[in-house]
Amino acid sequence: MPLLFLCFTVSGCAFLPSTPKPLLTKTYTLPGSLHEVWRASLMTLISEYIPIQEHDESTGVIRTGEFEIQQHEYQKWTDQLLPSSHGYGVFQLRVVPYSETRTKIEIGAQFRGAKDGVIQSRGPYHKTTGVFEDHLAARIHTYVVLKKYPQVVQLVTGCNFHWNESIERYEVTGISEGSFGEEQGFQNGDIVVQMDGQDITMENFFDALTSIHQNEVKTFFIDRKGQGLLIEARIFFLREDLPWFGFHIERDLGTALFRVTEVQENSPAQKAGFQTGDILLQEEDVLLTSWHRYYEAMTQARQGVDRKFLMDRDGAQLWLTIHTEKPKHP
Repeated sequence: MPLLFLCFTVSGCAFLPSTPKPLLTKTYTLPGSLHEVWRASLMTLISEYIPIQEHDESTGVIRTGEFEIQQHEYQKWTDQLLPSSHGYGVFQLRVVPYSETRTKIEIGAQFRGAKDGVIQSRGPYHKTTGVFEDHLAARIHTYVVLKKYPQVVQLVTGCNFHWNESIERYEVTGISEGSFGEEQGFQNGDIVVQMDGQDITMENFFDALTSIHQNEVKTFFIDRKGQGLLIEARIFFLREDLPWFGFHIERDLGTALFRVTEVQENSPAQKAGFQTGDILLQEEDVLLTSWHRYYEAMTQARQGVDRKFLMDRDGAQLWLTIHTEKPKHP
């Protein structure tokens, strides 16, 4: 399941500070206890190198110092129309109890552009567009889920699931043309109502997903723009003991073929003779004609058992054999 990342750098001192305007907050619901969400919030800010000025778990409030943001981020995150080479941000986050299984967070941010000169200064604060808050809440949500359900990283569904606050349902995101999610039948904006006949809530969705310990077909009942649809989607489980091959692929939108885009240094794939640009046609007896077939072949691999690949290299076909190795863990 693809994750959302933010890149920040800690700012230095500034001259001519301006007074922040009252913060306009956005509220998000997360599937965790008060303490779980508090810890996830702190750890997310630390991992993003955002300076924490104050934090008090008894009140649930975290206030940050200013952090520097790049030009493309500044233009997305503020309603200021005038261009700026870069900018600075500051925000407050509050963790609010909601129920035993859900916690809300409120995020209010403001941004101001930099004024470059002999003495660097910063302009007045401007209101946020809400994009930054959405990204930060998604990062905290991801931290909570992975802490509670670490098996999620071993599942391949082909899409992301975003909690829609207004309707209190999970919404499908992350679908792109030619992707596995599109092949599964999902579309961006699909609302997940049921899975295998069970009504889906914030509390039970990841419990249901992480109960999968092998490749399984799940029936999703979704709401697509007011129309109910059934989608039979195969969820692939990537076992921890799957061998390491050391190459990456992409599927060409024009030809629908799988092309090698990277071969890692000293990997089994490099030792087998894989090259960037090779086209994967077959793995063992599995023709690689779809993402389903690709993951089906991948999950059949075993440590210590060689895997044969039929490749197309510049119009010529050849078989290459990978001697499997133990998976590499960070």
